[in-house]
Amino acid sequence: MKSPVRCFEAAVEILNSSISQKLKPPQKAGPSTAQGTNVDAMAEGLKKVGITQTDLKKLNVIHIAGTKGKGSTSSMCEKILREHGYRTAMFTSPHLVSITERIQIAGQPISNEKFTEVFFDVLDALGGESNSDDDATAPPKATFFRLLTLVALKCFITSQVDVAILEVGLGGRLDCTNAVMEPVVTGCTHIGYDHVMVLGNTLTLIASEKAGIAKPNIPFLISPEQDQEALDSLINTATGRKALVSQCQPIPAEVKVGLQGDHQRINASLALALCDTWLKKMHNKSVYISEGGSLSPTTASALANVRWPGRCQILKISENVRILIDGGHTDKSIEAAFKWYTTARDTNTQRYLLFFCHEGREPKSLLAPLSGFEWERVIFTPLVSSKSSLEWGKDMPAESEMEWVRSQHKDWSSLSSISSEVAASLPSVIKELREVNTPVDVFAVGSLYLAGDIIRYCKEHDLAV
Repeated sequence: MKSPVRCFEAAVEILNSSISQKLKPPQKAGPSTAQGTNVDAMAEGLKKVGITQTDLKKLNVIHIAGTKGKGSTSSMCEKILREHGYRTAMFTSPHLVSITERIQIAGQPISNEKFTEVFFDVLDALGGESNSDDDATAPPKATFFRLLTLVALKCFITSQVDVAILEVGLGGRLDCTNAVMEPVVTGCTHIGYDHVMVLGNTLTLIASEKAGIAKPNIPFLISPEQDQEALDSLINTATGRKALVSQCQPIPAEVKVGLQGDHQRINASLALALCDTWLKKMHNKSVYISEGGSLSPTTASALANVRWPGRCQILKISENVRILIDGGHTDKSIEAAFKWYTTARDTNTQRYLLFFCHEGREPKSLLAPLSGFEWERVIFTPLVSSKSSLEWGKDMPAESEMEWVRSQHKDWSSLSSISSEVAASLPSVIKELREVNTPVDVFAVGSLYLAGDIIRYCKEHDLAV
């Protein structure tokens, strides 16, 4: 029997029950495992939900993989094509405040009502009924990300969009989004070390998994400034999949990008190439005024005004204190974000570091780029949210989480002579910072979940200006 409770909160609770799936190492590509069980399961899910490859082809997909910058690149593509007059759809992860942020149409998250409607339609199609009349939130018969991908695709198809930008969730070859067999164009952002237990422990292996989204006779565009090992693997893998492979050139210095940081200019280079390829293939248009010329006014304006929360974002929480936030959570992305912080901060302010990273990462390698800076204060904080749950607002962090935070504090001590402290909670840190009566620029980094928690707390308490 179908669940008697069909509200947004029930949908979120059901999704919560699906998060506990364990990540497994990738299957080796070969004649019998070319796509793997995850994509096979996604294909079966599409069939049950009633989505065909013809439906997916009509979405005119831009498919984006990579280690860092996927979300930023996706947001730039969305903004550019929307400003060119097309009805856009975008699927990204993770969200910062609400699950609906992951599924956007025309530049806005779908409503709670729309999410609830489509979610339960998908769940019914998958056979995700409750175990009993009293159990409104029985675990669904699909993983968290597969459910969300199906919901997103169903939303996009029923909304009659002109283009759908899909960000890969993890890897590429075996990702749920790779069930789209005929995208218009595919692309890959910078490759670095991340999810090594799943994707492999070399850049060659990681890049090969990312390039698994490449399709025969479809452009596969690679962002500039790749490590040679990663670049070789991307080219070899995509060429082996008979894709049309090319690497983008960096954008000229005079091009303005709304997202701050030099690394965002690299992402913008890929976004422009993806949009230009999409426009040429679909409508015989371009992001440029002429071949090899300047950007069109529409494109230039879109790129200059794009915004993407949690990435090189500045929140002023009091007269004296600003929090400079970036969700960087790999060594390379933290290096890039730190470079932005050093240029964006006011040189007359005190320098604070606020840090958290999730278990499974190596705090020492993430903290190393920050350890040589002269911080006046270094704070390690737990989160308000949880990576294993969509719930928000737990009163106090669990002891196991505090132990992990204390271990980061200990790692810092082995890297730097600057003392650090462990906060009892993130809200207590923000409250204390608001009482500081000298100018301070706080650098908050290490996790997109940390960025999201800060943004959400400040929004709910009307703190940020």
